[in-house]
Amino acid sequence: DQADLSDVKFGNAKLDTVSFQDSKMEKSIMNSFKNVSCGAKISAIQYNPKKPFIAVGCADGVIRVYNSQSLVHEFSLEGHTKNVKDISHSPDGKMLASASEDGDVKLWNVDTVSLIYDLHHGNEVNCVNFSPDGRSVVTGCYKGENLKTWSTINGREIKAFTAEYYPLRTASYSPKGHQIAFNDSHRIKIYDKHLEHRIHYIQNHESPIYHLSYSHNGTMIVTGSKDKTMSLISTPTGKVLKSFVGHTSPVQKVYFSQDDKYVVSASENGTIIVWDI
Repeated sequence: DQADLSDVKFGNAKLDTVSFQDSKMEKSIMNSFKNVSCGAKISAIQYNPKKPFIAVGCADGVIRVYNSQSLVHEFSLEGHTKNVKDISHSPDGKMLASASEDGDVKLWNVDTVSLIYDLHHGNEVNCVNFSPDGRSVVTGCYKGENLKTWSTINGREIKAFTAEYYPLRTASYSPKGHQIAFNDSHRIKIYDKHLEHRIHYIQNHESPIYHLSYSHNGTMIVTGSKDKTMSLISTPTGKVLKSFVGHTSPVQKVYFSQDDKYVVSASENGTIIVWDI
């Protein structure tokens, strides 16, 4: 069932590439931000979970950070040479990770506005996500060793993993940090955090999966696909609980509301739907 967007407030949910980390932030903030000119095409946006900042990844390789209340430009992080495809903040809000088409993932110190580590992936990087304790990040890239975990303590690669199909578009730690879920074409695979033991192999779509997200309690995963549908998956059993049909173009982003009662999805044509699960 679809829910009325105006009646739903989101905690750690995203609309398109916008992440709402504060439960008081609503869709109106996203609409206001559309009026801000960044000087380049916007490819990723995320709110800082602890600081009043919005980080904006742009096609020119620059991450521009704005005040989340006034939308005044605070500072920029420069270093990438190509489009910034994804952004993630550490749980404490002190670090920002950026993934770029230039093949690098960069870890930034938000307080000092400086580069901490440059992580060389080797191919176009599509996604980056922090672990719940902030001590590592998982990244996914176009091909080759397309899934990697990295230490945010020393900047070293922890584990390299090659998924069967590419590109790897989405990967995430579970809320407790003991699992990593990622797409393998139109399938979802769930491994332990060391990427050594496969827990589930789920064939739940007919076309490549573009995005996945864990529920806050860790018991479910939602996926969005090129086939214009979404799937709700049980993480304990690996079974598909429910499918969502309603979008008329590929589903690019999917997230749970703070209470895990709703899923919000955004498709390629700009349509946003909130689903009552």
